[in-house]
Order: sequence, then C-alpha cells, then structure tokens
Amino acid sequence: MKTKILKMAFVGGVLATVLVGCNSPIQNKEAVAEQELKKEEINSMEMDLDRKQASLDSAQYALYREESEARLMANEQRIAQMKEDAKSEKKELRLKYEKALDDLNKKNVSMKIKIREYKKDVKNDWESFKFGFNKDIDELGKSISEMAEKNMKKK
Repeated sequence: MKTKILKMAFVGGVLATVLVGCNSPIQNKEAVAEQELKKEEINSMEMDLDRKQASLDSAQYALYREESEARLMANEQRIAQMKEDAKSEKKELRLKYEKALDDLNKKNVSMKIKIREYKKDVKNDWESFKFGFNKDIDELGKSISEMAEKNMKKK
C-alpha cells in the first residue's frame, strides 16, 4: 500500500512538473516578446527625445552665434572708431596705438572664424566651447575698453 501511494505521488509530481514545464516556455515567449516591445517603445521615445534635443541645441547654437557675431561686429566698429580717433595723435604714439588695435582686430577676426567654423558634435563639447568662447570674447571686449580708456586719458 505504501508503494502504491509513493508511486502515485511520484507520478503526480512528474505530471505536475511536465505540465508546469510545458506552460512555462509559452509564458516566457510572451514575456520576452512583451519586453522586446517595451524596449522598442523606449528606443523610439529616446530617438524622439534625441531629435528634439538636437533641434533645441541647433536653435540655441544659432541664437548664440547671432549674439556672438553681433558682439564681434560691435568690437570691430569700436576698433575702427578708435583707429579714426588715433589719426590726430603724434606719429610715434599713433603707430604704437594702431599696432595694438591691429592685434585686437586680429583676435576679433580670429574669433569670428572660430564661431562660424564650429561643428557641434557632443553636448559637453558645445558647453566647453561656449564657456571658452564667452571668456575670450569678454577678455577682448575688456581689452578694447581699456585701450579706449587709455586713449581718452592721454587726450
């Protein structure tokens, strides 16, 4: 009698294992398919987000470029005005002053080229470029202002 019960328990256990085992791959396939679908949805959303971010970055870059070019144009005009004002100075002083103004103008032109030729690759790259460019353009503006102040004091 014990053996019959043990045999039936063993057969029942085997049947239960077979039934559970047979059902599992179907459920796993469904779960895997569902996960793949979710991954595709997430990838699609990420791609949309990347496109929107790229569009936003492009618009920000265009605005920044316009603002920077306007500042550089203002620098160019100030340098030209300072050169014109220097024509009334003594020759030796005027030559030294014009040389300094030419150096500032070269920096200004170099920065114009730099902003026009910039190619945006990576966000961090853009941020570091923007930081460095702002620093350079601020220093150039400060140098031009200092030069103008020195010229005004001499008159």
